[in-house]
Amino acid sequence: MTTGAPASAGGVTLSRGRALGRWVAAAWNQFFHRPEPVTGIALFRILWGGCLLANWALLAPDLFTWLGERGVLSRETARALTGPGRLDVFQALPRGDGWVALVFAATALASLGLAVGCFTRTSAACAFVGLVSIHHRDPLILPAGEAWSVDRWRTRRRGTMPLGPVLHAPWAQRLIQIQVAVLYASTVGWKLLGPTWRDGTAVYYMTRLVEFERFPLPPLFDHLWAIRAATWGSLLVEAALATLVWVPRLRYPVLAAGAGLHLGVEYAMNVPLFQWLMLACLTLFVPPAHVAALARRVASRTRATRGATWPGPASP
Repeated sequence: MTTGAPASAGGVTLSRGRALGRWVAAAWNQFFHRPEPVTGIALFRILWGGCLLANWALLAPDLFTWLGERGVLSRETARALTGPGRLDVFQALPRGDGWVALVFAATALASLGLAVGCFTRTSAACAFVGLVSIHHRDPLILPAGEAWSVDRWRTRRRGTMPLGPVLHAPWAQRLIQIQVAVLYASTVGWKLLGPTWRDGTAVYYMTRLVEFERFPLPPLFDHLWAIRAATWGSLLVEAALATLVWVPRLRYPVLAAGAGLHLGVEYAMNVPLFQWLMLACLTLFVPPAHVAALARRVASRTRATRGATWPGPASP
């Protein structure tokens, strides 16, 4: 009796451990590898590429001021600030503003290719290398092209792609989602280290940064209770974007709150493109089936509008 009991308990524990392992493996495969429509990552590709193009349009007038050989930061200083071993094509190229212009133009062209889905994976890789190199020069590979893209249009014309929806394992999109969630979680963690975020006055100081002011705020933000509500409310929203966004029933309310937060900051502060980049990232959490359904409704209404004809003037 006493000998068999421990053996029986050990067998039950082992059986439960195996069942738990199977459940974890099944959940992992379902989360990362169950095929889904690629419309979600395609929407993100379009928005992200558009934000990159807007960024290059803002940078172009002062390109050589920031990145040129006689700009505000020399190559040597940039290398000292970022450290060796960084991805920076400028360090591998000869000196000269012509090379700066060439890298910038190639990056802008790759961003355009990413946005419209033309040679999508190559464009994404080139845009990534160019973007990181530009950031390192001055520190002051997905199936996204298989929907809503020039690549898909070209492939369909050749007859090598089915007309139905394209399904792929969403592991790449999942990794970006996790990165976005980690971003919000780390933001909350770092903010909580600051006393003004803990006592609820951080938004007061943020709204008094005149050099970043875009539009005037209502007098409501002169009251302490409103300042504290905005400060602590933003922390709650960012915490929800790191955690509750994974709960299907809560996803859309959390995304709506996140969109409201970023649009509010966009209204109040002039921080070029950051809020729009984050809004693009939030679209990654919209189920691809919902994105596809919305696209079908828009396309149906567009076709109905085009097909409508003017009946002519009424008879007298």
